[in-house]
This record gives sequence, structure tokens and C-alpha cells, in this order.
Amino acid sequence: MKISIFLKLFSGVALAQIIVFICTPFLANSYGAEAFGEFGFFFTIASVLAIIYVGRLDLAISKARTIVDCKIIITGIVLLSFCSVFLTFLICQLLLKDIINIEFWKLVCGGIGFGLFLISNSILIFNEDYLNLAKQKVTRALLTVSFQFILLFILPNEGLIIGCTVSYILASLIYLTRQFKPCYKRFWLAVSIALVKHKGILKYNLSNDLISAFSQNMPVFLAATVSLNVAGVYFLAERLIRTPIYLIASTIRPVIIRSFVSLDYNDKVSRYKLYIIQLFVFSIALFLVYIIISSILFDYYNFDEWLDLEFYMTSIILWTLASLINTPTNAFLTQTGRSKLLFYFEIVILFVRLVPAYLLFLDLIGFKIFVLCFVTLSVIGYLFIIVFVLMSSKIACETPNGFEN
Repeated sequence: MKISIFLKLFSGVALAQIIVFICTPFLANSYGAEAFGEFGFFFTIASVLAIIYVGRLDLAISKARTIVDCKIIITGIVLLSFCSVFLTFLICQLLLKDIINIEFWKLVCGGIGFGLFLISNSILIFNEDYLNLAKQKVTRALLTVSFQFILLFILPNEGLIIGCTVSYILASLIYLTRQFKPCYKRFWLAVSIALVKHKGILKYNLSNDLISAFSQNMPVFLAATVSLNVAGVYFLAERLIRTPIYLIASTIRPVIIRSFVSLDYNDKVSRYKLYIIQLFVFSIALFLVYIIISSILFDYYNFDEWLDLEFYMTSIILWTLASLINTPTNAFLTQTGRSKLLFYFEIVILFVRLVPAYLLFLDLIGFKIFVLCFVTLSVIGYLFIIVFVLMSSKIACETPNGFEN
């Protein structure tokens, strides 16, 4: 990745997260732990719905070689989204109405907003318009905190959720490029081409990301079973730590996929190793920044009512940085047609993480011990995946054509 591209992306993500980081403690204290816990529950489910609605075909947009291919993929996403929204709408209304405390229409709207944001990001990356991609991050952050502060006085119980949803939708629409309007004249043909050509992404990347979303958000779900106050504290820690790092990872992943498009297999392997090293160094720098910022944060903000917040923040930074270092693996395997491996990796990590979750369910360990086990197993799992892919790439180099999409 060129330094100029990285600086544009990082500057946008960094500025956006500085805005969120500064405002989040005020919002958390103003709305309260219970409201923040409900917001965390909404954010988690809406993020999963976004993956379902888009079908992870936003990654295919980043891989597209021509504008025509890009239009065809977007057309496929439109139909897939209509079907998915209708199905989840029925499921939320008929099956989950008594289980989820949040109104189903909020979850569906949140999923649509997040999915729209994923598509607009991919279109900007396809255009290699990294400056506007950075601006979009900042715009979304400003809109989010602005709406949430305003709605605090109008809708004190729902301001966090509605403000977040509206900001994602507006930020997406502002930066969507007009030249990528779907081609409805040949709608069904375009959809079939998109689905068949990118069936690997639909079959494995979609499954992988759904399992990953459930697996990584497992602590939020389990914290909600303990109490909304615990969920609120944990989600505040995620909002301050994991969300910024996740946005960095989700932004650079399609960019990395895009950088692999014109390379042969051996060059892709070399580039993959370089990305791993760069992100490892970058993660060390981020950890040092975290140490400085967290000490300042707890000196100037009153978190007396947010029990164990510092413990959760320190735990989350470790496994999210390991996840960040692992970001090129997802892009590398997707671009080389080995999305199936991603699915297998995520299945293994999920079952490993379910062990401490089961112990928590049996009341053999507390939530803090669960988080500690979750973090340790996650870091080990991500490191194992990187080592495995690096070692297996030597064998794959002998038959590169067998792995290309």
C-alpha cells in the first residue's frame, strides 16, 4: 500500500475516531449505562444484518476490473438486499419479537444503514477516491455525535440508536457516486452473472463474516445476559477501543484486495508478507498511543460508576490489534480464490471461544475471567492463522493458477 494512500485513509479514520473518542464518554454519562448497553446490543445485531443484506459482495466491488463489472455487482446487491430485508423483517416480527427488546424496525433500518455504508466505501475504493473515503469517515463521525447529542434532549431513551442509524445513511448517500446506478434493463441477467461469478464470496466470505460477527460480538451478547449495566460498560470499552481499530481494518481490507488485482501469485505472497510486517509495526505504535490516551482519559473523565472499564479496555486492545494484523490474510485468501480457508479458520476460532462461554453459562467462571480467556484464545488463534497461511503459501506458489478466482 502506498504511503500516500495509507496517510489519506489513516488521517480520515484517525480524525473520525478522535471525534468519537472525545464525545463518547460525555454521551455515555449523559445517557447512562443501561441505555448504552441497549445501544451496544443494537449496534451488534445491526452490524450482522448489514453483512446479510450486502452478502459481502462489497468485497467483489473492490475486486472488479471495469465499471461494467462494478455495476453488475451493485445490481446483484440490490436484489439480494431486497430479499434479505424482507426475510429479516419477518423473522424479527414473528420469531424474535419477544426475545429482543429493541423494536425490529430499528434493527432493520440499522442494518440497511450499515450495509449502505459498506457499499459506498467499496465504490469509493473502486474509484481509488481515497480522499473522499477519508472525508466520509469524518462526516459520519460528526453526524453521529451531533445527532446523538441533539436527540439526548428530544429522545433520551432512543437518541443513541436513531442518531447512529441516520448518520450512517446520510454519510453513505452524500458520497455515493452517480455513475454506478444499477442497470435495471438487464436486471436478472446482471444478477445471475454477479452471483455466479462471485459465488465463492457469497458462499464462504458471507458465511465467514457472519460467524466472525457472532464470534467477535459474543462478549456483548453474554454481557447482556448478566445485566444491561455490565453490557453498557463493556460496550463503552468496545466503542472507545475496538470500534476505531475495526474501522481501520474494514477500511484497509478492500484497499488491500484492490492492490492484489493486477499481481501474479508470487507477488501477492510477497505483498501479503509486507502488509503483515507493516501492520505489526503499526499495531505496536497504536498500543503505545493507547497507553498514553487511556491514562489521560481516566485522569480527566469520571468513570467511577463504570466498574472494570479499564480492565475491559486493556483486554480489548490486545485481541483487536491481533485481529488488525490478521487483516491482510482475509484480503489475500479472498483475492487468491481460497475463501474456503477463511470459513474453516473462523469455525475453529468460534468453537475455541465457545469453551469459556460455556463455562460462563455454567457459572464456573465470572464475566471478567471469560473476557480474559476470550482475549488469550483470540490472540493465539490469529497468530496461528498468519503462520499457517505464510507456510502454506510456499506450497501454493507451485500451483498458483489453481487458487486464482
